[in-house]
Amino acid sequence: MQKVKINDMAPEEIGEAVDRALTEVHAEYAAGTLDLSGRYYTDEELAEMRALGTYYIAKKPKAAGTAA
Repeated sequence: MQKVKINDMAPEEIGEAVDRALTEVHAEYAAGTLDLSGRYYTDEELAEMRALGTYYIAKKPKAAGTAA
């Protein structure tokens, strides 16, 4: 499945994508198969992103008042 950036979508397409996602979430929740771990990507997706160099870990902002 090709991923499309939301900025490249028409408003109608965004609405349809949200409707499809909510329908899928509702079905998984009703079936008891919804992953409630809080993770967005699967292990396989993370491994693929690392292999392609598209995965990064955001650096935590430094606390105010610390030396840069």
